[in-house]
Amino acid sequence: MKRIVCEMCGSNDLIKKDGLFVCENCGTKYTLEEAKKMMVEGTVQVEINTSKSDANLLEVIKTACATGNSKEVFELASRLVENNPSNWEGWFYKGVGAYKESAIDKCRLSEALALFFKAYSVAGEDKKEEVEKIICKETLDAIKYLRQLFCLALLADSGADVSESAIDYLSDAVSAVADLYDECSIDDVATHECICGVSQEFFDTLKAAVRRANADFGTHYSVMTDEKWEKWLDQVDGVLDILEYLILYFPALSKSIPVYLDYFNKLNNITIDSCSYVFDGDSYSEHMFLTNEAKKMRRQRYDNLRKQRDERIADNKALEEEVQQCKNDLYWKEHEDEKKSLLAQIDDLKEQQKPYNEQIIQIDNEIKEVKAANKNPINEEKVASIIEEKIEAVKKELKSYGLLDFKGRKPLKLQLKQLNSELKEANKLARNARYEANMEMNKKVNDLVRQKNRVLDKIADLTKKINGVNNELNRDR
Repeated sequence: MKRIVCEMCGSNDLIKKDGLFVCENCGTKYTLEEAKKMMVEGTVQVEINTSKSDANLLEVIKTACATGNSKEVFELASRLVENNPSNWEGWFYKGVGAYKESAIDKCRLSEALALFFKAYSVAGEDKKEEVEKIICKETLDAIKYLRQLFCLALLADSGADVSESAIDYLSDAVSAVADLYDECSIDDVATHECICGVSQEFFDTLKAAVRRANADFGTHYSVMTDEKWEKWLDQVDGVLDILEYLILYFPALSKSIPVYLDYFNKLNNITIDSCSYVFDGDSYSEHMFLTNEAKKMRRQRYDNLRKQRDERIADNKALEEEVQQCKNDLYWKEHEDEKKSLLAQIDDLKEQQKPYNEQIIQIDNEIKEVKAANKNPINEEKVASIIEEKIEAVKKELKSYGLLDFKGRKPLKLQLKQLNSELKEANKLARNARYEANMEMNKKVNDLVRQKNRVLDKIADLTKKINGVNNELNRDR
C-alpha cells in the first residue's frame, strides 16, 4: 500500500484540507501533484527528526510572518511550542502573531508580552542576552504597530466603544514598558521615545477626530439635530476620556501636560455650551442641552483632573525618590569596602581642616585684640584730658569769687585763657595721633584679614574635596 511521506519532517500524518495535503506535524502544505510524487510503497517506518521538523516549521512561520499572515504565524507557532515547549523562537513568534491579530475590541499586547517573556525563560543561558534584546525591540514595535491600529479607528469613530478600547491599549502599553523596565535591560531613550510617540500621535489623532466630529455635526442650526448632537457629544466625550488617561497615567510627559490640559479644558467647555436646534416655524431655537447639574459635573471634572495630576506627580516623585534610595542602599550594601574608603577620605580631609580652623580662631582673636587696644586713650589724648580737668578746676574756683571781685578773678581768667590755648593745641596733637593710631590699627587688621583669607582658601579647597567625595557617596546608583 502506498503512503504519502512529508518531505520536510518525514511524518506520514497528512490530511486533505481545502484541496491541499497538509502535514499535521509541521504544517507544510502540498498540492495533489506534489503529494503523488511523495507516495511510497509498503509500510512506512516513521522516525520524525524533531530538530529538523522544528527548523522546517520555523521557516514556514517566518515566511508567513514576512508575508503578513499573522493568523497562520500564531497557529503554526502554537503547534511548534506544543511539540517542543523549549523552543524559544516558537514562543516569540506566537507572541508576534498574537499582537498582530489584535482587533479594536481585543488588544492582545499583554498576551504577546507574556509570550515574549516565556520565550526568554526557555532560552538557553547562552541565548538569554540575544533574546532579551529581541523581545525588547519587538515589544516597542508592537506598541507602535497597535498605536496605528487604534489611531485609525479613532479617526473613524471616537465614540465610547472605540475610546474604551483605546484606553485599554494605552494601559497595556504603559504596563508593557514598565514590565520591560522590571525584567530587561532596556534602553531608557528608546522607551521614552516610544511612549512619547504614542501620546503625541494619539493627541494629534484626537484633535483630528474632533474636527471630523465637528464637521459631521455641522455648522448651521438646520443640521444640528438631536440625533447629531448626541452622536457628537458621545464622540467628544470619548476624546475627553482618552485625554484624561494620557494626562493622569502617561509617564515622562511633563512638558506636554499643560498643552493636554488646556485642550481638555477648551473641549470640555465646548460640550458645556453645546446643544441641538429645532425650527419652531419662525426661527431656530435650542432644543437639547446639558442640565445645570451636568454642566457643573463637567467643570468639576476638569478641576479634579488638575488636582489628581498634581497629586500623582507628587506621588510619583516621592516614589521615585524612595525607589532610588533603595537602589542606593542596595549598592552600598554590595560595595561596603568602597563606602568605607570614601568615608575614610572624608575623615582624613576633615582632620586636615582642623589646624586651619584653629588658625582662623586665633586670627579672629588677634583682630579683636588689635581693635580693642586701639580703643585705649593714647598719650596725646591723656594730655588733653588733664588740661580739661585743670580748666574745670579753674572754672570752679572762679565761681567762688563774686562778680565784682575783679582783683581775685583776673589771674584766674588769665590762667583759664592759657589753659584753653593749651587744650586747643593738645586736641590738635591728639587728633593727629589718633589718626596715626587708626592707620596703624587698620594696617594690622588688613594684614590679619589677608592671612585669614589665605587660610580660608585652604579650607575651601579641602571642603570642595569633601563635597566631591560626598557627591560620590550620595549620587544615584
